[in-house]
Amino acid sequence: MKLIIFSFALLMAFNGLHAQSVDLKKAKYIYVEYRGTPYKILLASDKVAKKLDNNKRNCYAFSTHSRRHTPGGIKNSPVERPYNVNKKNLKKALKMDKGILLGTGPKLKYLTKEAFSKKSKDKKIYLLVAGFVTWEEYHFVGAFEGGWWNKPSKVGKAFKLTDTFKKPTYGIYNRLKKLGKGAKPFSNVGFYLIPYKPQYD
Repeated sequence: MKLIIFSFALLMAFNGLHAQSVDLKKAKYIYVEYRGTPYKILLASDKVAKKLDNNKRNCYAFSTHSRRHTPGGIKNSPVERPYNVNKKNLKKALKMDKGILLGTGPKLKYLTKEAFSKKSKDKKIYLLVAGFVTWEEYHFVGAFEGGWWNKPSKVGKAFKLTDTFKKPTYGIYNRLKKLGKGAKPFSNVGFYLIPYKPQYD
């Protein structure tokens, strides 16, 4: 009997680790069109951001709601080793993750939910992140409903860079770069749309 109870508790704990932390039906979205293609972007709540922070993720895993710390995969990523981290390799790695580069000052057309539904039947959901690079290091900040969040390191505590969500513009990109920087100055990589994978939450 004890074994059965223990097994049930273990199963519940495992399911809890993989439980969906975003209610996709109630979540906030923005709808944009970029270069003729419409995209649905999830802005998860600050509550979700705090939950992601508790999992001791690094900046990339935190911003993309995943458990993987390295863009491009655990093996064979162009930025797997610190000495391989540069702007060119980081963009290759993000492309491997099916990331869509918007640039530092994207010209986005904002759509209503109804207009998006008429233009697209694609059910894909994306996350909006801002990427930066410096010597042997990359950094990402993520967009949430309550603002742009920064996780300085795997063990560092996440915090807001803006009090409200700011649309991606050149001015906001530079502001995020300045507020989120560490000991080394960042170079531009750009805003990215990263496919959202619910099982990672």
